[in-house]
Amino acid sequence: MKATIEYIVLLIIELLPNEFTVNETRNLSISSFLLIFISVIKLKELIYTPKPNEKMNLFWDFYGIEYVWSKVKNDFVVNEMRRQAIQKLYELIVYRFGRMVANIAITASIEECKHLRRKTYFAVLSNKNPEIEQLRKTNPERIEDATNIIRGAGDILPKIKTFIELTARDDGRYPIKAFGHAGLSINNLPTLLDGRYWYDWDFGGDPWKQIAVAGLQLKKALDNYDISKATIYLDHVLDLEHHSGNLLGIPKTDLDRKSRDHPIKFSSSMSPVIARLVMAVK
Repeated sequence: MKATIEYIVLLIIELLPNEFTVNETRNLSISSFLLIFISVIKLKELIYTPKPNEKMNLFWDFYGIEYVWSKVKNDFVVNEMRRQAIQKLYELIVYRFGRMVANIAITASIEECKHLRRKTYFAVLSNKNPEIEQLRKTNPERIEDATNIIRGAGDILPKIKTFIELTARDDGRYPIKAFGHAGLSINNLPTLLDGRYWYDWDFGGDPWKQIAVAGLQLKKALDNYDISKATIYLDHVLDLEHHSGNLLGIPKTDLDRKSRDHPIKFSSSMSPVIARLVMAVK
């Protein structure tokens, strides 16, 4: 079935004109409508069967379909059925790419928490940290200060202690597993990554707190199928950086080009469906 759909898509792409004029955009051909319809079917499959190395492809497709939808959503000359087809394609791309980005942001934030046992004041909760043991002997005042600081974490301190002990056993190799076993929730991430608890500024802290908060906001919007909010949060997460670069590994040049240049310049980086639609509404 998948192969059949792909052949049909390729056939319809060949039937489409190489370039649309504005008038042709407002009266999209039957072949272009079928192309959109079949693309919706294919994208629904992608939601449940993610493919490797599709991050950058979806990045450019998101950029393209966001532009296309902004042009046609209030254009009442466009046939209503075709507008709905483009809207569905837009929603599915935001949903698919958004899920991927939210998962990356939340998972990476949990993995960053493996440094809690060494780079934060929470380290005083552990009796297995040689640095803290030495500090207890040489500078007990700092231990007392750290103890006062971490009280701000409130009721989750016992869970943080369990997490620290678990990550100490395996040298931080399985933080996600330890996170669950400690009873921590992804909603605890903004507290765990709060900059006031981190004394080593090369790890954790506020850059990672921003990533965690944005990832959770994006997840919530997608859970509620609020595509409008999800688009805003997705755009935001794409720009976020931690201590060593962009969260998703997107080159800064691409991010700059996205904010500066017309999407038609990057149509070669988009899927054929999105590229044709971008050229249609240029």
